[in-house]
Amino acid sequence: MVKSTPTRRSTLVQERSRASRAALVDAAEVLWADTDIDEVKVGDICDQAGVSKGLFYFYFQTKEDLAVEMLLADADAAAGAADAALAGDTDAASALDGAVAAFLRKVQKRPRQVLTAAALGWLGSGERHDPLADGHTPLSETFTLIAAHGQERGELDSSVAAVEVGRALEWAVLGALLEWASAASRQPSLAKRVASRTSLVIHGATS
Repeated sequence: MVKSTPTRRSTLVQERSRASRAALVDAAEVLWADTDIDEVKVGDICDQAGVSKGLFYFYFQTKEDLAVEMLLADADAAAGAADAALAGDTDAASALDGAVAAFLRKVQKRPRQVLTAAALGWLGSGERHDPLADGHTPLSETFTLIAAHGQERGELDSSVAAVEVGRALEWAVLGALLEWASAASRQPSLAKRVASRTSLVIHGATS
């Protein structure tokens, strides 16, 4: 009989934790696809996921936190695109365009109500949602890496901290996303809204 080591037990616990958290997110995605977030109760999500309410509240304070988790998962696509671009020594502007495009391809597949709740939740949370970022790469981190890369190449003003540029870009993107998701009209397009905001930030940080 193979004895269970502390490391193996820890790994199994982590795997079960990730599986339970993912099940809750998947359940919310199913329920929110055609039902308003306000009409879906935490109990409904737990029933769909096959987990207890206690487990839900172990991971999330509110059901809106699930929307934030979805947004963070979409932001991982931006991180992947940025990593590939920076590995190839792409210029900062092109790396940013690629990262943003990868993010937008993901978010535009989600219902408007989910994006509205997610953007409002993340922008208004302060540090409350930091634990949700565990295992994800928030947009601010991706944009900070791109900004630092641009400063090293002499493309961006190095007197402005890269982390501040990264945060400004995150707010620009999520602000545009919030406006687009909550607007009755679809004009201008999300891509155009985001491009105009990120352009303002980058031009302000150009050396």
